[in-house]
Amino acid sequence: MVAAADVEHNGLTRVLTSIAVVVRTVVLACTVPFFSYLMPFNGSLLNFTIVVLFPCLSYLKIYMPRFGVGRFEVAAIIGILVIGVCIAFVGTYTSLHQIIGTV
Repeated sequence: MVAAADVEHNGLTRVLTSIAVVVRTVVLACTVPFFSYLMPFNGSLLNFTIVVLFPCLSYLKIYMPRFGVGRFEVAAIIGILVIGVCIAFVGTYTSLHQIIGTV
């Protein structure tokens, strides 16, 4: 009986959290000028960190001391990081250029 109540509470919490995120995004979109240019800037800057940087560095942090990571793996990870940094830089620059161009 307690487990069913916890599941219902968790479901309600998820729904309320989702609604709050959507409402907050809509309010920001209506109040912040250049919101359509601000979101790609935010995405290109922060998503790179979450999607590319953290997994690569975490992999090295976890597996380097335990098993030793081969030179090929380290080179591949460094290559991924360099390409990711270049893409993030281009995305950030493009977004900033659009924001400045519309001001």
